[in-house]
Amino acid sequence: MKQISIHQFSMIYSLLVMCIVGVLGAISFISFKEFTLEQANRDQMQDLSIKAQGISHTVGFYQEIVRQLSVQDEVKNIVMFSGVQAAQEWAAVTQKLLPESIGLALFDGDGNVLGQPAELSLGSMCLADMEALLSGQQVTHPAVHAETAGKQHFDVTENIMEDGEVVGIIFASFSLRTMQHELDRMVSEGEQLSIMSNTGMLVAQSGVLGNNSYEIKERFPISGSDWYLQAIVDEQDLQDVLITHAIIGIVLLVTISAVFYYFSCRLVQIFSDDFDAVLKLLKLVRDNRNAGVKIRSRLLETKGVVQEIRNIAEDISGYQQHLIDYSVTDDLTGLFNRRAFYQEMIRFMDLAGRDEDIVVVTLDLDHLKQINDSLGHETGDQLLIQFANTLRARCRETDYCARVGGDEFWVVLVKCTEDQMESWYRDLAKDFQARQRDALGLSSGDQLCGVSAGYTSIKKDEMETKNVLKRADEALYRVKSAGRGNIQGFNE
Repeated sequence: MKQISIHQFSMIYSLLVMCIVGVLGAISFISFKEFTLEQANRDQMQDLSIKAQGISHTVGFYQEIVRQLSVQDEVKNIVMFSGVQAAQEWAAVTQKLLPESIGLALFDGDGNVLGQPAELSLGSMCLADMEALLSGQQVTHPAVHAETAGKQHFDVTENIMEDGEVVGIIFASFSLRTMQHELDRMVSEGEQLSIMSNTGMLVAQSGVLGNNSYEIKERFPISGSDWYLQAIVDEQDLQDVLITHAIIGIVLLVTISAVFYYFSCRLVQIFSDDFDAVLKLLKLVRDNRNAGVKIRSRLLETKGVVQEIRNIAEDISGYQQHLIDYSVTDDLTGLFNRRAFYQEMIRFMDLAGRDEDIVVVTLDLDHLKQINDSLGHETGDQLLIQFANTLRARCRETDYCARVGGDEFWVVLVKCTEDQMESWYRDLAKDFQARQRDALGLSSGDQLCGVSAGYTSIKKDEMETKNVLKRADEALYRVKSAGRGNIQGFNE
């Protein structure tokens, strides 16, 4: 077998590593190119989806205006009892209050307009749409009319209900300028956005394109309507990004190769020095002159330093874990604290968004202050500890409970419906009563600490933790106002 020196072996190894780094660099460049294109396309789709949601909010704003008008008692009385003159006067006054309003009218339960169509700004196309709607035909929602210059608009209708029956219809027209302004506000450079109705009619359009552009095939529906958002965008120029990435890759390849070669040479030198030291020691042993001679190996010293660092790192890790545990737990009860609860709520909000039944419960101990005053704060602390133990016993591993201050506790129950809350609360309260007597040696005549609770379910589209807790707190407040020692839900 041909023998080679450490230096020769280091050179061969360095060249091999340089080749591997070069291949990995080429693969990285190709992967980066594909990833950049895919990420840019994904970001574009997400951006257009967000813009469609923004338009949906605008459409919903005008639909909500009409809905609010439809539930007013004044409107119901006009449709049912007041007649044509009152309806037309009401429409004339109210239209002036509606933003970007072109027309406003009331129809009775039989579909007859209450007033003069011309004075109410009802065109023939609007009346035709109303007839089609009343006859059960499919109508674009909201209907769009762009036939008359300067009066392009969309229509919004809402049934007027009384005792579960339709007693009339409220009809409103709003200028398409609202949609145009919305598109002008959100359109980006190199992008043309169009709002289209389901019949292919152009509602609004904004944006200027360059020479190289293409139409995005995906249509982005605008919720609350039959409209959709359509986009034409310029080709994305990634040449500069790819060239920059290639240059950085080459510089890194050269730098890594140079650094690796330098350290390889240094490692060869360290090995050579250690081998020379071992050879010197062997010579001393051979000559019987090794007594008291100390031979130091830099590699062994490095190993000792690394081991010491590892020991220190393990100590630091233990201290860090202790600090983490201290920052998220309550000192008295050992439950999680308010900070930990808010952090964990992010996960539960995500589970609720995936149709998981999640219930948040706010609990408060009744008469704890009186017990503190009569039996002492030490007894009060023991009651808090016993209640925490009760929660642990009544909550599953998937559930979450925390003490958030004083005698207030928050609990999250997973896969728990509102129908199961009454039973859960009764078992909890009963268990807590028994634990108080057993742990504190209380007699049947001593006053026991009760529990009041309020709960709410996390909605699928819930985004804010504070809204969930606000509903649960409202339910708890109602329980306390009604006499305490009970549970109540709140999901409005």
